[in-house]
Amino acid sequence: MNSPNYGYLPPPPQPPYKGSFGAFGDEQNWFNGLYFLHEAFRTAIVVIHQLPRTPETLWLRLLGKGTVQQQAIEEITALPEDSQRRQSTKRVIV
Repeated sequence: MNSPNYGYLPPPPQPPYKGSFGAFGDEQNWFNGLYFLHEAFRTAIVVIHQLPRTPETLWLRLLGKGTVQQQAIEEITALPEDSQRRQSTKRVIV
């Protein structure tokens, strides 16, 4: 599967993206929290609160809200001051 374009939807009370949009997960090749639409759309829905707590998802989780965002902020502030990831994040946010 080619790299998809990404879209964002805030977390709904019920996940209609699975049924209504025909979205499906592919945890064998991608991480949890990504739901792909039909291949013709080359699009994935990112459900931020379902993303794993990994360095690769850190910036996306900063866009979350509540506990998800707070955990991401704590991960950033726990990095060493001279960390490239921390410095990059600081440049983008500040």
